[in-house]
Amino acid sequence: MIISYLISRELTERGVSVDLGKIMIMSLFHDAEEALTGDIIRRVKDRISEINDLKIEMLRELDFEKEIDLLREYMSLSTLESIVVKISDLAATANQGCRYLKTGYSGVRRIILSSIDSIEKILIEKMASEEIREIINKLVKNILLCSDLNR
Repeated sequence: MIISYLISRELTERGVSVDLGKIMIMSLFHDAEEALTGDIIRRVKDRISEINDLKIEMLRELDFEKEIDLLREYMSLSTLESIVVKISDLAATANQGCRYLKTGYSGVRRIILSSIDSIEKILIEKMASEEIREIINKLVKNILLCSDLNR
């Protein structure tokens, strides 16, 4: 959530209109199903074809019916707010990997690089505004704890 807030604040300071409330709610609920399932690693999530339906079902089970539309928006990456939240989540994943890497666990290097690649891909494919793309990209690079990885 902190990274989402930092990106939102920077965008707002640069005159870009973003809905901070929507971003904060999406940030809270994008992984809400893990309250029931526990953390599911990305490789497993990517192989479950009905993962989005399961996320919606889990929100219903947790009695968060009103938040389902925001979850759908997040999953579709159809708005600036949903893109900010997704990129923030990927940056947080990369940073956690960086923390592990600094303790000597080299097995996370691929996860870090994959997260960074996913951020770049989302910015290219989903962000029409080059100005916003540059703002977010610069901020994310400043946030990353190990952006100096040799690819």
